[in-house]
Amino acid sequence: MICRPGGDLLNGVQQLTVLGLTMALFSGLVGITLLVRLLHFYPLRFLRVMLYCLLLFNLLIVFGIAFRYAELHLIEVLSAGWMQALGLTVLDLMAVLKLCFVYAFLEMNAQLTGHRYRDRFKRVYWMISIIAVGLLITLSFTALLIELSSTVFSLHAGLEWLILSAIFIGIFQQLFRSFNLTHRRIKIASLVFSGVHVMVFSAVTVSVALGSLLGTSQPSSLPLFNSLTMFFYNALLVAWAYRYIPVLEPVLERESTARRDIGHQLERFGITHREREVIELICQGKSNQEIADALFISLQTVKDHNYNIYQKTGVKNRVGLVKLFTDLA
Repeated sequence: MICRPGGDLLNGVQQLTVLGLTMALFSGLVGITLLVRLLHFYPLRFLRVMLYCLLLFNLLIVFGIAFRYAELHLIEVLSAGWMQALGLTVLDLMAVLKLCFVYAFLEMNAQLTGHRYRDRFKRVYWMISIIAVGLLITLSFTALLIELSSTVFSLHAGLEWLILSAIFIGIFQQLFRSFNLTHRRIKIASLVFSGVHVMVFSAVTVSVALGSLLGTSQPSSLPLFNSLTMFFYNALLVAWAYRYIPVLEPVLERESTARRDIGHQLERFGITHREREVIELICQGKSNQEIADALFISLQTVKDHNYNIYQKTGVKNRVGLVKLFTDLA
């Protein structure tokens, strides 16, 4: 009889948490619908990546709701072993979604400021992610046979901190690049975008830290705080898109269509990433010295790149290169 009030209180908190997550998911579904509508009017690669981020984020909410619901209704039906297996399975699936979210998040931040990650970075990221997920899944299966559950949960906690670190690195990279933007309205839009993510993921970091430090003695209001954070992230991201996408559309359109189409067509010439940067600066009317200063390379290196580009594309001078580049666009 003494334990029942506590159990009823715990069930009440769990139910409120499920309700909060459901509200967050509802705001996410509304946000996804609005972004799809916005994407119809502004077919931008940046907006498409933002939509992927929102989809992945809300899939995480779905898994959170499913797990909380299982804790409420299946804990008396399933044995402790089956509940542990269910918990580890959900954590592994969420780890996959989180790693996909981080990649889309970094790509979204980079595109906003005109940055482009190299193919080597992408390959390394996915290779490390596959290894990490494979290790977690292997340990989860092993934990069902021997007592390794504490180790697996510790690894998931470590992965959580690595993911948050990667997110903050992406945020501060994007914030640093925002200060170098020259167009005032675009700079403001980019800074507001960074501010939203600093605010939201700082709250997530505080929540994760409290959960790690307090463990089972964490306050009952913490899951509700997490639900509220998820709700506001969905709402703020969509509100930002509707406020600033019309302002950013001319720049993002150029980055999302011209670069992508030119990149595909220049692959047949064997143009490297650095040579592509040189071509873009040439088309902007930059001199060899200005290109060297912009890319932090020597003047002779620029001339070597120019020679290689001319050889690969078959043009004879800058005028021919600009014409070729314009035709491809």
